[in-house]
Amino acid sequence: RVARELDDLLEREPAERAARLEALANEDPELARLVRDALAADEASIPLLDEALVLGLDEVEPEPGEARPALEPGVRVGAWKLLERLGRGGMGEVWLAGRDDGQYRLQVAIKLIDGVLDSELLREQLRRERQILAGLDHPNIARLLDGGVRENGTPWYAMEFVEGQPLNRYCSEAMLPVAARMRLVARVARAVQHAHGRLVVHRDLKPHNILVDERGEPHLLDFGIARLMSEIPSGEG
Repeated sequence: RVARELDDLLEREPAERAARLEALANEDPELARLVRDALAADEASIPLLDEALVLGLDEVEPEPGEARPALEPGVRVGAWKLLERLGRGGMGEVWLAGRDDGQYRLQVAIKLIDGVLDSELLREQLRRERQILAGLDHPNIARLLDGGVRENGTPWYAMEFVEGQPLNRYCSEAMLPVAARMRLVARVARAVQHAHGRLVVHRDLKPHNILVDERGEPHLLDFGIARLMSEIPSGEG
């Protein structure tokens, strides 16, 4: 019911939306509260989920004068040891981490999300993203490798670490001819088709969410605002 109401409200003009919310509050106060929370989350978004996991990417660099993070290299998160902070967003951080239990050696990118402990909606969105990623298995889609919740309640998950450049920057710096660029796009399209075959729509395809590694292989990242096709109402594009 929340999803149906939210979809309806997002299509309305502000005045119509306010009137519908007021009517809904009279009909079902609890449903109205959940819908208002959903609208607030939609308007605020979760910046970290839209950020590519890449060292040196401008949009995840700390702002000048920003307070230093509480986390430091060497801290354990699950079976992983934090090595280097890659970026910081409005609701969390991204760290390069290494396996620290002696089982095998591997480096990953770990997302640690702050500010969700008091919001069931945001916790559910994070669980949803992990579940979406866990169901995707394609060489050109960054893999979900691990996840959990720290002792202080902070959710985290470990992704395949992709060291590369955004698609547009890679093509420009490598001075690729049109044919080579189209071959890259074709590989990305096959990754998108894989997601579609599992009824997942990415909804945020852009160059910064497609990193190209040193071998020239593209990797599709950040399914933070993905949506399951089975949840899209009939008639929606």
